[in-house]
Amino acid sequence: MVAGAIVTISVMLSFAWAGDFLFGETGGAVGGFIGFWLGLWLPPHLHEHD
Repeated sequence: MVAGAIVTISVMLSFAWAGDFLFGETGGAVGGFIGFWLGLWLPPHLHEHD
């Protein structure tokens, strides 16, 4: 559960930083939103193929 929270936050911040870097403040907001949803989806699917 802690690893999932770390992954979610890391993905969200990475997307927000990349969006801000490429498109400015609006891109950072959109990137953060997309990263948040991707970060919520990703952790339960990381160990699907174990």
